[in-house]
Amino acid sequence: MKFHKEELDKELCQNFKRFYTKTSALRETDYFIKLVYHHFMEQAGDSGRKKKRVAVLGNSFPKEITCALGPNSRWILGGSPRLAALADSHVPRDTDDTTRGILGELSLAPEDEDILYVLPVSGDGSRKLSYLLGKLGKKVQTVEIPPAGKNHDKSLERYCEQMEQCVWAVERHLGHRITAASLKKSILRMEKVNGQIRLFQKITDDSDVLSGAMKLFVSDSFYYSSNIEEWCKNMEILNRRLSKQLSSAKERTSRTKPRVLLLGSPVFFPNYKIPFLIEDAGLYLHAELSGAVPYKTEVKMQGIMSAEKIVRQIAEDFYRQEMSCSYAVNQPLKERLEQFLETEQIDGAIYHVLKGHIAYDFEREQCEKILERRNIPLFRLETDYKYNDVEQLRIRLEAFAEMLQHKTRRK
Repeated sequence: MKFHKEELDKELCQNFKRFYTKTSALRETDYFIKLVYHHFMEQAGDSGRKKKRVAVLGNSFPKEITCALGPNSRWILGGSPRLAALADSHVPRDTDDTTRGILGELSLAPEDEDILYVLPVSGDGSRKLSYLLGKLGKKVQTVEIPPAGKNHDKSLERYCEQMEQCVWAVERHLGHRITAASLKKSILRMEKVNGQIRLFQKITDDSDVLSGAMKLFVSDSFYYSSNIEEWCKNMEILNRRLSKQLSSAKERTSRTKPRVLLLGSPVFFPNYKIPFLIEDAGLYLHAELSGAVPYKTEVKMQGIMSAEKIVRQIAEDFYRQEMSCSYAVNQPLKERLEQFLETEQIDGAIYHVLKGHIAYDFEREQCEKILERRNIPLFRLETDYKYNDVEQLRIRLEAFAEMLQHKTRRK
């Protein structure tokens, strides 16, 4: 399928328009919209000069390491339905849309760029993706997430060794070392990022001044930033504006819609089909636990510590806290969900499964049991990036919303 830049522009702008029709128009959100727009559109242009870059495919990789690479790195999450269609000639028909979206986004890379693709392997889909990239002549460095889980010493050791090998491969590709100083600086930056995201979520917790979809978009927008300091500065500006606006009793609205938690397959922009359908059904998307959740690394910032030791500590902390669907028993997901329910109030949960994401579907039973103990209903939906099932999903979600509203009124 031939790619037309105008079609990608249309896809992005249609999503941005939804943000403004569903929420109060805050000028402070313009930065994040422009940031994401330029991320995609710049990829669709020509670079004009040879560059060495590192691209991380998916979000199952330590952000501290990616951030330490600076502007030489970028995330490719595979959320564009339009770009996913570009992969039709390279993959079987039933390939999941996230994999297709990643392949489609890779096709936008200028031919004069020398890119090393870092691919976290968590299942059959990512293994096949590694094979396809090699077949297309791409440079690929895989990091397999062992399935044994966080308490298995051998699996942890295996993951740490792979992370060390990955860092060496990145250093060879870029032609320079990743220093201890750059890693420590990156850790501090990510702590600031996570702090701003937590503050943003706390400020908007009891208000619908921003839609759930917009909250999700702003929180995930740092994936598209090559300047973390600038991103944090704009988050501070947005948080100050929201705090001031919501400090007024008139602006702080009570919860009028049932609040839901989104679980299952990750949702990446611009595929906001499900967040927008949740809003259309009269529900409020309170939070998402299907994507990467901020975690804490225990690297000591004082004293002398080699880059190798810092990388290893980051890898250990990430592996123990990552909610990977590759784990035979996903203990981190169980702990994160239980912790979330201890501090947050929701009326229901929606379990989103992208077609082809079988591993995520296996996690549903564990989540359902945790939610049942708290009398929180779970609604499962299976879909893909296409829109031919929108009306059917809308009807089912509206029925779920009506049930939650009835349940809430009885309390």
